[in-house]
Amino acid sequence: MKKVNVIVLLSVVLSMLLTGCYLNQNVEQNQIGVQMDKNAIKQVVPAGLYTDMGFFSDLMVLDADTLTFKISDPEVLTSDNQAVGIDVAIQARRRSDSDSVKNMLTNWATLTNNDNLITVVSATAREGMKNGARGFTLSTLLNDRNGLADSMKSQIQIDADKYSVEIVNVTIENVAPSSEYMAVLNQKALLKVEQEKLIQEQENIKQKALNDVLQAENDKRVKEQQLSVQKAQTDIDVEIASREGKKIAEQNKIYTTNKEAFELKRLELLKGVIGTGTVYFLPVGTDLTTIFGADGKILPVATNKE
Repeated sequence: MKKVNVIVLLSVVLSMLLTGCYLNQNVEQNQIGVQMDKNAIKQVVPAGLYTDMGFFSDLMVLDADTLTFKISDPEVLTSDNQAVGIDVAIQARRRSDSDSVKNMLTNWATLTNNDNLITVVSATAREGMKNGARGFTLSTLLNDRNGLADSMKSQIQIDADKYSVEIVNVTIENVAPSSEYMAVLNQKALLKVEQEKLIQEQENIKQKALNDVLQAENDKRVKEQQLSVQKAQTDIDVEIASREGKKIAEQNKIYTTNKEAFELKRLELLKGVIGTGTVYFLPVGTDLTTIFGADGKILPVATNKE
């Protein structure tokens, strides 16, 4: 009898193992737990340990990590028909609320696999990349990568909402214009450098001309100042000479009014010409031979003899 009971018990346990139930099954922090009953969603549960001994019970675990992957397109066209290559990094994760999980499991069951999810999001992203680039010229695209990233994220999210996936972030890692466009850019850059060089040379010429004008004006001011100083000095010298002349004229005025003084001055000057010696004052009309001999020597003066 006991042997029969053991067999029955083992049969029940085996039946339970084959048909379902679970004991202390763990749901990690980066996972979404889905309690199932007869392949129907019973409840979406957070991280923790779960047990369900019911027949046909099961605990499904979905990855809730943020998936990071990259896509590239070697040639998309901008609004000005310039071909560029674009590299994009995308971050996406499954939504963990009950309605989103039920939607994915019911309508998009294949997307519970990470590789399948990445494939679907990448396809949408490539389409978003082509459509998004069409909203930019190459120039604006090169200067506004965030604009393209936002445009792509919006387009991808519209599609991702259908299968309950959140697009966390889209980053434009690289925008590579075609070699032809880069050659044009290089040519423009060279021309710009040459233009800036010519402009600088013109500015240097203008500055030199301005400096020459300023130097000429400064030289003119210096010369004018020198002439002004010289004129002032000349005026001073003229004034001094004028006053000296007036002084001398005043001093000599006596010789024009006093004949004796004039004659005395004349004799003093004559003495200076002849040299040192005795000065004789003679009345006008005196016969000089009575004083100077025939040889020019002075005759001795006769003395009175008593």
